[in-house]
Amino acid sequence: MRLTIFQRYWIQGFMKGNLIAYTGIILKYTREHSVTDTDVAELIMMPLSFVNSVKSAYDSGITDPEDIVDQMDLDAEDLAEWKKASERRGIEAYIESTHKDKFGKLPEWVLEKIRTAPEEELQKWLDGSTDHRQLEEIFLGRDLCEQVLQLPPDIWDSDAFLKGMRRTLRIQLQEKFNDMPLWADEALHQKDHDQLVQLSRDILRSSTLEELLLREDKMERQ
Repeated sequence: MRLTIFQRYWIQGFMKGNLIAYTGIILKYTREHSVTDTDVAELIMMPLSFVNSVKSAYDSGITDPEDIVDQMDLDAEDLAEWKKASERRGIEAYIESTHKDKFGKLPEWVLEKIRTAPEEELQKWLDGSTDHRQLEEIFLGRDLCEQVLQLPPDIWDSDAFLKGMRRTLRIQLQEKFNDMPLWADEALHQKDHDQLVQLSRDILRSSTLEELLLREDKMERQ
């Protein structure tokens, strides 16, 4: 993936921090508790050779976890699988951190989307989201009305077009609210073209399905 120098150093620091933490765990559990090297390797999900390297460095007189990590060959073949997975997790952590700095605590649906995103999505978020004012714009995409207005007006009210709009909005609603009860599907089905366009705008600002879909008839439906 394409990383800036700052991003690369940040992610490398994240990976090194994990290794230092794992090294501390190894030294603690293999020397203070009756835990086997294999058990510790499984606990931290690292190769047994990494555990052996840590213990060997300690026995040679290097006792500080950070110093032990600094003298390791992180390009060793037995660490390749860990390195790949850790770099991915580092990229996810970087995206989470930068968006948390801008928007505050991230909701679970955003964290889940980051964890499950393909590389091309991660790259897009790494390249920058500074021009967006809402999390939904970044992680759900721009509102649907921008796409709608590019199409000829005479097809806006066709059944096929409205069905496509409803399907797209339903995906966005499911992604954002992690729920799509029957009443919400029924409410979405009742919306005409203009109402669907308005929904595509309002989804960026609404915090609940009820707020978005029910409005004036909310009390009546409850």
